Amino acid sequence: MAPEILESKGYGVGVDYWSLGILIFEMLTGTTPFDDEDPYQVFKNIRNNEVKYPRWIKASSKALIKSLLTKDPS
Repeated sequence: MAPEILESKGYGVGVDYWSLGILIFEMLTGTTPFDDEDPYQVFKNIRNNEVKYPRWIKASSKALIKSLLTKDPS
């Protein structure tokens, strides 16, 4: 879930970009970047944590994902 949705800021194109970034990360790693068993902790992780990339992800893939996972699209 995009930070804008968690903060009730509404749905915009940034949410779609965020979702694409999450999807690419999941396809490359097999897991979500903010994973936790507790759904509320996932929401906290989305708001507060930076994405931790595996060392084996190529720099170009990391740059793409990083550009899509913008917490403040404004």
